[in-house]
Amino acid sequence: MVPVTQADGSVADQQSLVIISDDDFGTTGAAGTQIIALGLTVSSEQASDYIVRGTDGNDAIDASYIDVDGDMVTDGDDHLEGLAGNDLIKGGFGSDLLHGGAGADMLFGEAGQDTLVGGSGNDRLFGGAGKDDLQGEVGNDLLLGGQGDDVLSGGEGADRLIGGSGRDTADYSTSAEGVHVILGGTGRGLLSRAAVSGGDAAGDSLVSIENVSGSAHDDHLTGDRSANVLQGGAGADMLTGGHGGDTFVFNSGDGADVVTDFESGYDVWRWHVPGDQIFLGVDGIEDFDKVAAAASQTGSNVTLDFGNGDSLTLANVQLSALDQDDFLFA
Repeated sequence: MVPVTQADGSVADQQSLVIISDDDFGTTGAAGTQIIALGLTVSSEQASDYIVRGTDGNDAIDASYIDVDGDMVTDGDDHLEGLAGNDLIKGGFGSDLLHGGAGADMLFGEAGQDTLVGGSGNDRLFGGAGKDDLQGEVGNDLLLGGQGDDVLSGGEGADRLIGGSGRDTADYSTSAEGVHVILGGTGRGLLSRAAVSGGDAAGDSLVSIENVSGSAHDDHLTGDRSANVLQGGAGADMLTGGHGGDTFVFNSGDGADVVTDFESGYDVWRWHVPGDQIFLGVDGIEDFDKVAAAASQTGSNVTLDFGNGDSLTLANVQLSALDQDDFLFA
């Protein structure tokens, strides 16, 4: 429990702290130390969750606190909301949820596995360390994943998605229309603006992005020279891995997808070259025997028919060339 010292000196035990302000303010959340905000002194001997909400005005909310000895003392999982105004929000340690709300906001996840939601307005989201989920939503947003394997979703508007280090994913699953994404050919995940179109991808630019998740509509997703993970989602999708050992994801309800360039692994002078793989999350398909039972050769293509309108076609592939090493299962 978090003891909250009120203005009259009385203490009220609460599991979480909620601060609401109608004016501009700066608040600092700390675990194992004191917090001064809007006349409340909050102390705790253990990490706890804080919910801080600034309403109207341009608010500064900082949950990364440094004490008088210079130590960083916050490590709780914070829920920080800016709402209206152009807000600056920092999560500090812990796995935080930051929501900018309306306005042109700046969100910093810092340490931990954070979720950053820009809301409406032209926002700037910085994930920091950890595996972060960055969602720009409405507006022309800048999303920078930082360290870790991050998921970046710009939403509506002309967004800049910069993955940073790690294996990062551009996520278009919320797009109201199909998207066309072609990752750059340099092997470093570079993508020019002209290589994307359709739905939420229109106007976007991507840098240091290795993986792509499509929408619930008909998408065209193309990888680069590195090992990419491509997931079409629902709809009739066209997936092209490019060079590198790519992974194509197919789940129940994903519709009728086509992989244009699937290649199995092979040996070159006794050196094994890793090929592409199919990751299947299909109900009732748990091993290669079930895959083989669903497979048929039609001309130069192999079709895996999973029923209920779900099928995956591997173009220019011979059924006899497939084996259990080509598949991963959920």
